[in-house]
Amino acid sequence: MRRVLTIAAIAIIVLLNSLASAQIASTQQLPQDQTLEVVTWNLEWFGSTSYGPADENLQLQNVVKVLDSLKADIYALQEVSDQQSVDQIVSHLSLPSYHGFVADYITYNQKMAFIYNTETVDSLTSGAITESMNDYYWASRLPFQFTFKVHINGETANIMAVDIHAKANTGDQSLSYRRRIEAAESIYQYFQNNRPDTRIIMLGDYNDDMDVSIFNDQPTPYQLFLDDTQHYKVVTKALTDDGKSSNVYYDNMIDHITISNELFNRYIDGSEAVFMADDWIASYSSTTSDHRPVWTRFDFSSATPIHTDENELPRQTILKPNYPNPFNPSTSLTFELAEPKQVSLQIINIQGTTVSSPLYHQHMPAGVHHIRFNAIDLPSGIYFYRLTTRQGESFTRKMLLLK
Repeated sequence: MRRVLTIAAIAIIVLLNSLASAQIASTQQLPQDQTLEVVTWNLEWFGSTSYGPADENLQLQNVVKVLDSLKADIYALQEVSDQQSVDQIVSHLSLPSYHGFVADYITYNQKMAFIYNTETVDSLTSGAITESMNDYYWASRLPFQFTFKVHINGETANIMAVDIHAKANTGDQSLSYRRRIEAAESIYQYFQNNRPDTRIIMLGDYNDDMDVSIFNDQPTPYQLFLDDTQHYKVVTKALTDDGKSSNVYYDNMIDHITISNELFNRYIDGSEAVFMADDWIASYSSTTSDHRPVWTRFDFSSATPIHTDENELPRQTILKPNYPNPFNPSTSLTFELAEPKQVSLQIINIQGTTVSSPLYHQHMPAGVHHIRFNAIDLPSGIYFYRLTTRQGESFTRKMLLLK
């Protein structure tokens, strides 16, 4: 029987889409057609008739509602059963320009998958990352790489997205924790040894948090990435610090996104967000997923050039303009050193008082350095950031905090 939507039903649908759009808009300072939007989402056994939400058709409808609301360029998905499940999603999306594929090398129905918008993304290569990887540590879900060329706002760039699904904190939790550590160390070494100059976005279900581990508050398995601030930034750690949660049952961020330094100047600080789909989808945890989508954006406006080579050593000490500016509440402070130096980086208010010291007499190697500054506890206004070296050099720039 054909169903006719009532005016009330149409109004509800419009309201739901408006709520979804408002959540996205809260992280936007640039139009979406000038940015690359990247999302990770665990779909909880999508396509499986034995596990996950019981109503498969309703789960499909809700997943499509969320993706249609986000309209991202790249979706990295976890817990997808097969290619048919990906095809189902793509065929129901409102835009016909999306394609998708599954990690078919995984032998059971918890596979990773990518869905991407062909209007902005050209597929280059995809497949399992096997070099130096141990299938056991990865719970038989080796990382899934998707290398693509993005075309946005007249800019092009090759990017490698790596979809991961780490070992869950089940069974022997001490052993599961150790497996996550080993897996994280292996993918870190792979990037360092095999992809030193590649623009990398590693995203997925990390099954652990970034301040401390969900296992007995032990150190996070991803400490290597957090410590190596010259090469990596876990952009979603800000969500952890803000007390956000990507799982509907726990107060932890276990779905994360990490980028390599080749994308530092493209990432929109503060764009990281948990998409609260459970605020507008009824019985979300039982009908859709136990995870929430996590969203980030990259700037492809003409304001920042993409063709930079940070592997070439600078010729002098330089303090660069912060980005973004104005900012709220965080910004990236960048400086270059031609040789190793002891440096201090201070934040000074309009009265001349030092309000923060991100670096204090710290020895830094030669190269390009990106220091994230979070002004969440400071009022709006003009601030100065000053770089000084032990050799007596001093550089000062101005920035504007708008809340």
